[in-house]
Amino acid sequence: MLYNVLDFGAAGDGKTLDSPAIQRAIDAVKASGKPGTVVIPAGDYRCGSILCCSNLTIQLEAGAVLTASENIADFCERKEYTFLSHYFFGAFNCRNLAITGAGTIHGNGFAFWHCDYCNGAPTGTFVDPAHENNVSFPLRPKKGRPVVMMFVECENLLLRGFTITDAAAFTVWPLACSHVRIENLDIKNYRQGPNSDAIDIDSSSDVFITNCRLDAGDDCIALKTSHYRLEKPRPCERICVSNCILSSPTCGIRIGFEGDAPIRDCVFSNLVIYDSGHGVDIISVTTRRESMTIEHGCDIENIAFANIVMRNVKAALYMRAGRFGAVANEQPPYQAHIQDITFSGITAYTMDASFIGCVEKSMEHVKNITLRDITLHCQRNERSRAAEHFTQPHWEISSPDALDLLNIDGLFISNLRVDGGDVAGANLKNLVSDRAIVPIEEKYLDFLQ
Repeated sequence: MLYNVLDFGAAGDGKTLDSPAIQRAIDAVKASGKPGTVVIPAGDYRCGSILCCSNLTIQLEAGAVLTASENIADFCERKEYTFLSHYFFGAFNCRNLAITGAGTIHGNGFAFWHCDYCNGAPTGTFVDPAHENNVSFPLRPKKGRPVVMMFVECENLLLRGFTITDAAAFTVWPLACSHVRIENLDIKNYRQGPNSDAIDIDSSSDVFITNCRLDAGDDCIALKTSHYRLEKPRPCERICVSNCILSSPTCGIRIGFEGDAPIRDCVFSNLVIYDSGHGVDIISVTTRRESMTIEHGCDIENIAFANIVMRNVKAALYMRAGRFGAVANEQPPYQAHIQDITFSGITAYTMDASFIGCVEKSMEHVKNITLRDITLHCQRNERSRAAEHFTQPHWEISSPDALDLLNIDGLFISNLRVDGGDVAGANLKNLVSDRAIVPIEEKYLDFLQ
């Protein structure tokens, strides 16, 4: 059955707060006890929080624009969350939920940010509309700001066809969800928008992300297990990402960084990453943060990356187990591992070094890394050198090599090529730095002479 929001009092004039009318239409679907479709026709709808229910389809017609209210009081809050607790679209313990159509959701991010940067600099200092520096400081957020789409413990979720712009915080955030399809989304966030990730797959399973164009202010696609938001740790597993175009001042793909539960059994294929900080970024544990309760970091295993091209990225690959700057005998010890990671069919034009390895001398934490059919064109220039101070502190990498490999137990190389003007290590002979401990199969030794 169809439920048109205009029949429930929505004005669509860009001035009236229309979320109560949209909510009445959704509540009518819930009250019917049957599956129903809420239709939002062309118009400008100013909205606060919209709470979804099970067996619901929300159809955003072409020309429909839903804009987040500038008033944080119009948004509901998950008070148990200490960070990013408000939401625009929310769904909790729902089944069979779909949001589809050719409409637009506007996050109205500028209403929830201050007009200076997190490092205290005035606006304009680090803005680079051409994406040339790639990594920059975000604007300073206000105390409350809504996540565009927050889905918690939902099953059978479909997001397809619409556009999201200018998210104030996370854009699409499935947390502890299963059987999720995200298809043909176009997400365009402000490049200096704080925490404006495009898609955060958090402690979720059986997720497909296909045919999306993502230009984010923070990570484009992030896989994490922020267990401190849940009653018990849940893995992030069985994730397939394909046929997407990604751009971000931080990471095209981010895996790990926060949480203690495993991230495993994932495939990323047929991707284009451009104008970005890191193309692929894998970190088993972040630096210590008060907002995150992390005991040991997340085990990351059985992940494949195939058929990926990158251009104008600061570093193509960054993968690290352990923490830089760790104190001896620090508790907790952060013993999470990264293993069985395959990179194949990757060509990247970069401005700085890539890094794969473990910061400790122990060889227990990074295992079985395969590099097959990889080409890195690394060319530092005056702009990339000047941009080094943009590097985020949790990356902490500075190397003269094009690719730095450190403390890896089981490194398998086939058809690896590195070149670039003034970059040390721009050939296979000098590819492995002096401090690297890299067991390589005997048949590859001829290539290192």
